[in-house]
Amino acid sequence: MISVSPTLQAVVELEPLSGWLWGLIVLIVFLWVILLRTFWGYRLLDRFLGVDLS
Repeated sequence: MISVSPTLQAVVELEPLSGWLWGLIVLIVFLWVILLRTFWGYRLLDRFLGVDLS
């Protein structure tokens, strides 16, 4: 709701994100996905906790 109303945007000082900031967010999300897939693929959390979920 806040992002739709210009009045509420002014109250919480929302501004559109710049291009380089969008790029940074996309890069962080991409790295996070790779990290999660690595942990899941090698079952690193299972090994760390010492459980066998298979």
